[in-house]
Amino acid sequence: MAAFLGWPIEQFVRRHTEATYTVACTGFAPGFAYMTCDDPAFDVPRRKSLRLRIPAGSVALGGKFGGIYPTDSPGGWHPSDTRR
Repeated sequence: MAAFLGWPIEQFVRRHTEATYTVACTGFAPGFAYMTCDDPAFDVPRRKSLRLRIPAGSVALGGKFGGIYPTDSPGGWHPSDTRR
C-alpha cells in the first residue's frame, strides 16, 4: 500500500498508526469490523480480483474502510500485513 500511495514505508506506517479508526459496522465474517478512518488518504480502491486467502491478523484497506481479518479468509481488500 505504501508504494500504491507513493509514500515511503515509514510514512505509511506512521500515518496508519496515528489515524483514528471507528467501527462503523460488523459483518462479512464473525469478528470482522468495518472501520472508518479520519485520514482520507486511506480511501483506496478495492482490489479488482479477490485473493483466496488473507491470513488472520492482516490489516487491510478497501474503499473507505479498514479492517483486521479475524480468521484466514478470502478478501478483496489490500492487506498491509507482510505475512501474506
